[in-house]
Amino acid sequence: MTDGGAEFDKRTALGVSGEYLGLARPRDFMAQDVAKGLCAQMTQHVFSVVPRLEDYTCPVCLSLAWLPVRLKCHHVFCVRCVIKMQREHKRHCPLCRGNVVMQADLGM
Repeated sequence: MTDGGAEFDKRTALGVSGEYLGLARPRDFMAQDVAKGLCAQMTQHVFSVVPRLEDYTCPVCLSLAWLPVRLKCHHVFCVRCVIKMQREHKRHCPLCRGNVVMQADLGM
């Protein structure tokens, strides 16, 4: 048993670190494939849940959207840019040209 295994047993009180560590070490080709598959599945799941920076970047001012507003077309802009577009009577979303800018408010 390694020091990490002793620490595992101490924290969990399970006494199975020797068995677990033996399973965790890839000994053959199939174990490596299982580990790679598991890692790929976990990565895919995490990336689908964690928001990306570009999801909250305003496409007008290209900065992080401050008080982000999602238009009915589902595009996200910062509140400053939406207000500016409304004051200039621009009705169309700069990305999809949908007639949604004048309907935007913080409650969306």
